[in-house]
Amino acid sequence: MAILVAAGYGGYTIIKDKELESLRSGQTALYEAKRVIDGDTFELEDGEIVRLLAIDAPDAKECYFEESKEALRKLVEGKNVELRKDVSEADKYGRLLRYLVLPPPDGRLVNLEMVRKGHARVLTRFPFSRKSDYLREEERAIKGVFDAAKAGFISISTGDDMLRPILDYFKRRSNIVKS
Repeated sequence: MAILVAAGYGGYTIIKDKELESLRSGQTALYEAKRVIDGDTFELEDGEIVRLLAIDAPDAKECYFEESKEALRKLVEGKNVELRKDVSEADKYGRLLRYLVLPPPDGRLVNLEMVRKGHARVLTRFPFSRKSDYLREEERAIKGVFDAAKAGFISISTGDDMLRPILDYFKRRSNIVKS
């Protein structure tokens, strides 16, 4: 017993190193999300930075930055989460590119949830295997906004600079929005 206690901290460090190896190899494990940086990036308890794969949320000083960051914070900060690797390992800044899954019983894929709720858009800069699923969900989310506008529940100004990329995107993807 005394040997285990004396080696306890060192053993913890070795376990963490092995967990980090499994994270980089594509295996899954639970990690604590220590701090949310923005709507698509967070820090693990060991300082490793994770960028959510397949999505792009507003950056600081952009419209809806705080709302997007808060949405991710409510979902993950201080919680144990599962990270899953796909095709891409890391971005040019060394951040791990991963899918983030809330552990059972929840099981939601946070990356996709951020798109569904309108807190992020699909980002195709990095290769990932579920591109069609993400684009379909993004289109549903955007269509929901326009359906609500047509029903008179919300008002949309087509001159709004913030909406211009969404309107342009939706025009290309379907013929629902006319100039």
